[in-house]
Amino acid sequence: MDEVEVFRADVRAAIAEHGWHIVLIPAEDDRPAYGFTIGLTDRFAHPEICVVGLDDGEDGGLMHDLLDSAAEMVAEGERIEAGVRNAKLLVGHSLGVRSMQPDQIVDWLALAVVYRGKADVEAIQLLWPDRRGRLPFESGCERRVVELQPLLGS
Repeated sequence: MDEVEVFRADVRAAIAEHGWHIVLIPAEDDRPAYGFTIGLTDRFAHPEICVVGLDDGEDGGLMHDLLDSAAEMVAEGERIEAGVRNAKLLVGHSLGVRSMQPDQIVDWLALAVVYRGKADVEAIQLLWPDRRGRLPFESGCERRVVELQPLLGS
């Protein structure tokens, strides 16, 4: 079995056990750490979910927990909609939700594309706020928060 088939088998096993798989990618060069789900599209007809820059992308970190909570919400029948703030996922904070553009999905969620074997993956980006509740696309958002969260969609 080649590497791609081993990867697909591992992801299929995780999806069979948990309903989804979470991929965490460490920071590299000028790209912050990020994470995303695989399996929400096939299992729940919901876009995959991506979070960028919230932490170092470690298992059990805040980014992993946020992705896991979002996937659980989807598994329970709720939809996370682009353009609608979500206050259920991160206690005390309202998250932004944006649709990701296809070219950004291919670039940032390449392993989801590899898993599906085609570039028809849909995804949303969860955006976390600064200390004053401002999102990266809002005026006055803290520079650090903006730098850690490139906007991957509209």
